[in-house]
Amino acid sequence: MIQIKLDKDIKKQIKGLHWLWFWKRLNDKELHLTIGTVSAYQFLNQHFGWTKKDLYKIALGEYSDLLEYVKPTNTYNRSYATFYNLLPLTLDFFMWNIGRKNYGPKTIARKRKDVIFDCFGYDDFRCGSYTFKNVWVPESVKNWCAFSLVEKIKIEVCPYCNKEYIPIIKTNNTFRAEIDHFFPEAEYPFLSCSLFNFIPSCLVCNHHKNDTYNKYDNQGYIHLTIYPYTEGFEEIDDDGKIKKNAVFKAIPGSGDLYKSKEIELKYNNPLLEDKMKKSNDAFLIEELYNTCTTELEDLLTRYRNYAEPKINDIVKNLSVGSELATELESLPISDSAKNDLLNKVSCVFNKSMRNQILGIPLNSSGKKIDKEYPFRKFKNDIIEQLDEWVDQKKRRTI
Repeated sequence: MIQIKLDKDIKKQIKGLHWLWFWKRLNDKELHLTIGTVSAYQFLNQHFGWTKKDLYKIALGEYSDLLEYVKPTNTYNRSYATFYNLLPLTLDFFMWNIGRKNYGPKTIARKRKDVIFDCFGYDDFRCGSYTFKNVWVPESVKNWCAFSLVEKIKIEVCPYCNKEYIPIIKTNNTFRAEIDHFFPEAEYPFLSCSLFNFIPSCLVCNHHKNDTYNKYDNQGYIHLTIYPYTEGFEEIDDDGKIKKNAVFKAIPGSGDLYKSKEIELKYNNPLLEDKMKKSNDAFLIEELYNTCTTELEDLLTRYRNYAEPKINDIVKNLSVGSELATELESLPISDSAKNDLLNKVSCVFNKSMRNQILGIPLNSSGKKIDKEYPFRKFKNDIIEQLDEWVDQKKRRTI
């Protein structure tokens, strides 16, 4: 569960695009009813009393807003519930040309929900398939869809599992990445096209999570998971400092960390622990990572057999008598300056070589890449655990 950090300018841009697409479509989308043809906006305004301002709040509401909207007592939720459950059946004769067929209450309710989905247009947004007919729309807005969203916010790895790439490939109008609705669309169809209810994810995570989470149950309790736009197992503040709310830990085998065959999640933040546990349950994160035995064994082997020996070789080669040391001797600087320079060079080589040995992706300059990649948190947490374990072993032998 990795936090999605949105750049302020990008956030402003996607909000503008989404609202224009959403509002233009509401006024362009036609609902063909037995009483005549009306736009999606006219229908929502007539039967729910929702104005442009209300729909703006729904379309662009952030986490705190959405959390308020799903409450059973909230005006928006109650308006939808009334429409879904309590309106007289005669309305359906105006909405649907059902002739003499005798539809039961469940079928009528389902048809009502279908109308709401049709009004808000998530399927059109997901596929990028909507063609505007009655209103003029800029090209940038016409092309706005789930593909554009994932591309603009530059999410390349699933924030739920941090294990799978999210492919941003659009072929034959099929969007390859998945979009999870944080607050389930089946329960809250009026939030089905809310921008910050969209969580880009991999197929596995989108299908693991079911509608049990992030909705109110019959007892009035909501089972919340981590919300990736504001929270995560790991969070980075504006100063670049990392806060680890939960960490992966390798379970030692027979007291030896190198013999580990299993991992577990340890929770460090009591305020988020319940959400993190529910996220673990929803996405089967521990179970999922415990199927990745090859990655764990490879990391432990690299660390034990190659990392420290190779780094020691580098230090040895950079010591007195090496080619680099000989070159430094000819420089017109003091001995202390030469030693400082040698230590700095050694440190840079050590870090670069260590990252390469441990399989950490690097950029062209030999530094860690500054973005998410599969297993990033898992690798960093286990390496940190190994460093602490080896350091403790060394202290015990002194």
